[in-house]
Amino acid sequence: MSKHTDNKQRIRIYMFLAVLSVLALALAAAVFILLDLNRNTLVSTIITIVFMVLAVLFVLLCAVALSALGYYIITNRPAGPVGRFLIRVVTRLYPIVLWIGRKLHISADRIRGSFIQINNHLVAAYDLAVPPERILVLLPHCLQNTECARKITGTIENCADCGRCDIGRIKRICSELGVRAIVATGGTVARQAAKEIKPLAGVAVACERDLFYGIMDVAPLPVFGVANTRPEGPCHNTRVDTEAFRQTLEALIHGKKPEVLI
Repeated sequence: MSKHTDNKQRIRIYMFLAVLSVLALALAAAVFILLDLNRNTLVSTIITIVFMVLAVLFVLLCAVALSALGYYIITNRPAGPVGRFLIRVVTRLYPIVLWIGRKLHISADRIRGSFIQINNHLVAAYDLAVPPERILVLLPHCLQNTECARKITGTIENCADCGRCDIGRIKRICSELGVRAIVATGGTVARQAAKEIKPLAGVAVACERDLFYGIMDVAPLPVFGVANTRPEGPCHNTRVDTEAFRQTLEALIHGKKPEVLI
């Protein structure tokens, strides 16, 4: 299976669950309205009408947003400011998407991974070309080999580039492209770095869970998410596809869509 086909299948997971979420909200609103209409009081009628109007507008908004999202992903057209709006709609649906996914026995990591793919397509659709010095790279501490005594939390420049983990390769890539990278040990560090550096865009490496919440932590900053792999289990000597990482950075600098998304 090609990377492109795999990405499309992963995107479909969140899109499918998002559509189900909108239908579930519409059904819940309809049930509430039908039950409330039986009260036959003026106040109840007014409340029901207001709720009905708001519910219809919200459902229509979500339906239009999901349709637009599908359009931009399929056509690869630039979305501009619309992309920022779409990602907010997709994010607001997440709690319901997660709940429905669990009922259908779809793991949270698969759902978050699907969200990250959608996020990446929308960030690519912003049609950004960002100067290297205005890009922030966020890395998890678990990429560092557990036997390494070097302190890289402040800066990866302290990495000895011994080859036992991917930090050294990432350091070389960032140095070559002129991009700043930091190891973020939590959302607070990520937000503080974004506030100090004032980047125009970012690239984050982490597991699906941390990527999802990391993207939320630095919103509305557009961030490409690159999921790591965990050959030795969660949070222990994790790895990352450094070629995909390089392609993502180069695409962001030159205003192109990363090859890993094409």
